[in-house]
Parts: sequence; C-alpha cells; structure tokens
Amino acid sequence: MVWNVAQAAELLEKSRGIRLEIVDLRTLYPFDIETIQESVRKTKRAVIVHEAPLTGGVGAELVAVIC
Repeated sequence: MVWNVAQAAELLEKSRGIRLEIVDLRTLYPFDIETIQESVRKTKRAVIVHEAPLTGGVGAELVAVIC
C-alpha cells in the first residue's frame, strides 16, 4: 500500500498544500515503535493503511500501540 499512499500524499501536496509524513513499516515484527511514536508526537495524527482482514489485522495492533 505504500505506493498508493505515496501517490495520495503527492496529490494532497499539489492540490491542497498538505504535507504528509509516511512511515513505511517494511517488517511487522518487531514494530519500529520509536519511529511511529516520534511521527505521531510531531504530527499529532496517524492514519493506518494496510491490506488485511476487517478485524484482527496488524492495523489494530498499530492503533493499540499508538494509543
């Protein structure tokens, strides 16, 4: 999904002047929790994008870690 997110980020920057910070987790274990926390502290926002089941996916774990 990183390529889709990168395209969306480019469109948002060109059309609305919104700059996004993308954290690409190449591996799921171990999570790079320090990078995730640093990004959320800096931007005060997080959007989780992943291809997974509706429930019980890695996105739910990331949200739990961020919270």
